[in-house]
Amino acid sequence: TKPHLHPECPVCNLYTSHREGIVRIVTASGQGSGVVVTSAGDILTSAHVVTDQDVVLVSTWGGSEFTGTVIAKDVESVLAVVRVTQSATWKPIELEVAEATPVGSKVFVIGHPVGLGWTVSQGIISAERRAKEIAPTALIQTDAAVSPGNSGGALLAEDGHLLGIIRSKLVGQGIENVSFAVPLADVQVVLARVPPRS
Repeated sequence: TKPHLHPECPVCNLYTSHREGIVRIVTASGQGSGVVVTSAGDILTSAHVVTDQDVVLVSTWGGSEFTGTVIAKDVESVLAVVRVTQSATWKPIELEVAEATPVGSKVFVIGHPVGLGWTVSQGIISAERRAKEIAPTALIQTDAAVSPGNSGGALLAEDGHLLGIIRSKLVGQGIENVSFAVPLADVQVVLARVPPRS
């Protein structure tokens, strides 16, 4: 069934059309978020969400739970790929390259901050950080609310395009709303290296 549309609330529509593409990833040491990127059950997340685990628990919007295997990690972009082999109906978030999304554009984050499942927050692109400026790879800086548990979740443009995967935030006295996402270009590079399903 198609999600109920809200003509007066574009953000409501974005949320209802994308929430099933976001999963919760649970390990022995904590939890985070993940983005479903294939209809077969391949999931992108941040490497620090899965830590050194080879197997994780994947929970879906519909309440199902699956065993996921960590099949790839990328040191520079700090991304990881989790694969679920059990039969299920997945609703991936498309990896289409969007038109230029300049600094100042409105963005949205969907994930599981402090364990509060399927939460959406809103902000803007605060800056585009070049490779080696603060990390080995380029990053998208945003002021959208990000908390522990959001890592591995989706950074979405206003039109619903996936812009990146939530990576980290700066913490410290006086620091507020300075968070980062791995841009889609680096996400696609990591996925291109993923071994095919047997």
